[in-house]
Amino acid sequence: MILGFLFVAGAVGLVLMAVRELRAARRGDWVRAEGTRLVIGPLPGQDEPRMTLQRDRSVAFGPYWATWDPPAGMTAVPAPVRGSGSYRVLAAVDLSGEDAFGTGDARLARTLAGALGRSALILAPEQGDSPILLHGTTRGARGSAAGIGVEQAQLDRLIELVGDPVGLRVEIERRRVQRAGWGGAQAHRHRARG
Repeated sequence: MILGFLFVAGAVGLVLMAVRELRAARRGDWVRAEGTRLVIGPLPGQDEPRMTLQRDRSVAFGPYWATWDPPAGMTAVPAPVRGSGSYRVLAAVDLSGEDAFGTGDARLARTLAGALGRSALILAPEQGDSPILLHGTTRGARGSAAGIGVEQAQLDRLIELVGDPVGLRVEIERRRVQRAGWGGAQAHRHRARG
């Protein structure tokens, strides 16, 4: 009898928790919750950055390819993302208009639209530096002079998933994997000492 009561109480508790989580997901409260963060950085043992939305230590979306170095033709431009840091989404912007930046120059407007995609998230640093963009790119594009580029379809899916992204915490982990072993920097140091 007592065991049956405990099972029923546990089931009711689980249903109430599920209803609360469902309501929070519909309201979008989970986006600004402490356990939710968008992580952009390389996966363990890799050099290329990925974008992953984490919710309470589990993956809610991703990982998807991201790019943060300037395109090949813009090597003189310093990379906007120089190191690791914490950001918050300040706003989502629609860049799909004919001249979204109001340049008045059709050619420049097309160039910007091609480089920055149809939408972007403005990321404001929690300390220091200037805001950067998390923007859409064409499939397979490598490089971003404005911050971080992700394939436009993936960015659209992320924005659809989170609804109102304002306040979403973004953690950028920019690091390089230092390879060791045969032919690596460590092997060269050993040879130089010997």
